[in-house]
Amino acid sequence: MRLRNRKSFLTSLPEGRPERTVLSQVTHWTYISVLVSLLAYFAYIGISRFVYFKGVGIIEIDKTNLSPINGGEIISLKVEPGDIVRKDQILATLKASKNCIRRNSATEYKLKHDLSLLKFEKDTLAKQIKHLEKGNQKYLQRALEVNLSDSYIYQDYNKKLARLHLDLTNINAEYSIKTRYLKKIQYYDSPVTSNNCTNEIMQTPFSGIIYAVSAKENEFAQRGKPLVTLVKTNQNARVEAYLSNDYLQYLHVGKEIAIQFPDGAQSRGIIHKIESNATLAAERKWHGYDPVKTRVRATIMPLDPASHQKWGNYDRMLVEIQGVK
Repeated sequence: MRLRNRKSFLTSLPEGRPERTVLSQVTHWTYISVLVSLLAYFAYIGISRFVYFKGVGIIEIDKTNLSPINGGEIISLKVEPGDIVRKDQILATLKASKNCIRRNSATEYKLKHDLSLLKFEKDTLAKQIKHLEKGNQKYLQRALEVNLSDSYIYQDYNKKLARLHLDLTNINAEYSIKTRYLKKIQYYDSPVTSNNCTNEIMQTPFSGIIYAVSAKENEFAQRGKPLVTLVKTNQNARVEAYLSNDYLQYLHVGKEIAIQFPDGAQSRGIIHKIESNATLAAERKWHGYDPVKTRVRATIMPLDPASHQKWGNYDRMLVEIQGVK
């Protein structure tokens, strides 16, 4: 049956199949492949969430900061980042401090001079007293023989000996007072060591590689501030990984972990240490009435020693880690 009008018509007859072309087939299979890829991607994500756990980490290498003891102007700086140095090699020379004289140095010098004179007088009086006491035996023998105990010679001898003892007592008292005063000056007046009066030489405590230098020649290096950062030769690299606290049950020492570096390179390591808190000191935080769970920190070391150098090339870079639950 066919109905017609001036603009259209209806028919119940079969219209047949459309003509197949190469372009239509390509479009058809393209749609199918995209759909399959999307399904596979979502399936992979879903399965991965149940099979694997993921996190981030930072490549770390132990470094040693070398700082000047006294500080001062840098006279010479003989190293640059990347230089290989040996143990006890000179790194830098710093100019000595100019203030190398004590405030009370003149008073201290005079006291030391006076003490040396007093000591000489003490020794001289002690010798004189010893000499008189030794000669006293002759006077006693003579006095017993002629009964001259009341004679003027014996009395003069006793007066002279008493005067020497009195002088020695006074000198000892003066020596003691000046000694205490000298110690008091030395205590309250900050001493200047020889290090402040000579150029400071910085040397390497061990062989290694210069990682960083924070100043240049003729600049001022502050006391205690790192001037040179040194990495020990064959220093081990590690990954400090930070994971959700929910993954703590899947972690154990010796577990293998896959690591992906920023440039796409991959490696594997093992868990060396696990800490239940990512911070050095645990701090309880609350969300409403529920405690907030902190992240877990795991230290990951390379599987083989040859990987230490490879990991060291990514120092302080973020990496992705993945492990099996």
